[in-house]
Amino acid sequence: MSKFNAQMLRLSRQLAGITQSELAVLAGVNRSVISLIENGERKPTEDLLEKFAVETKRPVSFFNWPGEICAPSTVFHRRKASTRMREVEQTNAFINFARLKLLRMLSGMKLKTRRQIFRNPISDCRSPADIARQLRASWQVPPGPISDMTEIIESAGIVIWETDRLSTDVDGLSLWPLGEEELPPLIVLVHGKPTDRCRLTLAHELGHLIMHHMPSDHYEDDANRFAAEFLMPEDDIKQALSNMTLLKAAALKGKWKTSMQSLIRRSFDLHQISSSCYRRLMTELSMKGYRKLEPVIIRMEEPRLLQAIMTSFQSKIKDSKIASELIGEVENCTEEIRDILKLYC
Repeated sequence: MSKFNAQMLRLSRQLAGITQSELAVLAGVNRSVISLIENGERKPTEDLLEKFAVETKRPVSFFNWPGEICAPSTVFHRRKASTRMREVEQTNAFINFARLKLLRMLSGMKLKTRRQIFRNPISDCRSPADIARQLRASWQVPPGPISDMTEIIESAGIVIWETDRLSTDVDGLSLWPLGEEELPPLIVLVHGKPTDRCRLTLAHELGHLIMHHMPSDHYEDDANRFAAEFLMPEDDIKQALSNMTLLKAAALKGKWKTSMQSLIRRSFDLHQISSSCYRRLMTELSMKGYRKLEPVIIRMEEPRLLQAIMTSFQSKIKDSKIASELIGEVENCTEEIRDILKLYC
């Protein structure tokens, strides 16, 4: 019992999407017992630990995992404002869980990157757009559209983790705790979103990773402005955004690989269309059903870095216990890798 990590109980409960009160009912104890255990003020009995494992669908060994859970203030979301707090809590738990699994797989491994990610907070002399331009220059991104946003992100050692286990109200979230600058940042994408939306989410979360250490009143707007400039640089796109129509937005979407909606918004933000024209175009998008499903399909981008890490991990793995804890928890890995990992279970 000396290895018990109280934070892992909290994490397992949040991953299961249940409250302390609900877990208490399922385990047959008072809610105060759960609270005391999660706060590290009381050790669970072996029988109670077995009940926790059953109800949260985790192996007992999970509660002995080392590591700390990052506070929600260091986790950034791109999500609908209507997302329920329980789903937000579960989302925070998921990225913390993914981070812990990633760190276990990366143990003893050194990632080679072509680009360097660095923190660059907003200041009086650096706006989100300025920071986006600086990053494109630092990363030597050519002018114009970015052909593969996923490749750009992964070239800086940022791990993209796709999942279908989170609410569809969430597009993505990111995590790069202070003090872990030598470790790879993590972006989680909710699987099944259109490619143009995924690209915008990646740029949005990249802005969070670089600019934000703690949330502020404007951090979502900051990330949106960063993403707009990173994907659609003002100097390269401004002239093309004049006289905007839905037809023109569709044509530009094929070139810039960003949504019609974001192109129309970019046109308005760069003063290429009036507020009345912007409202009219957004109304037309809604009337045609384009706010939910736009025309012009953008080719999917495939994350490869996580798969490479998993491949390296399976080639080195010796401990079947570790493998059994990780198998089935990594979404969208290839069947070949999944089969290899299963050999160690």
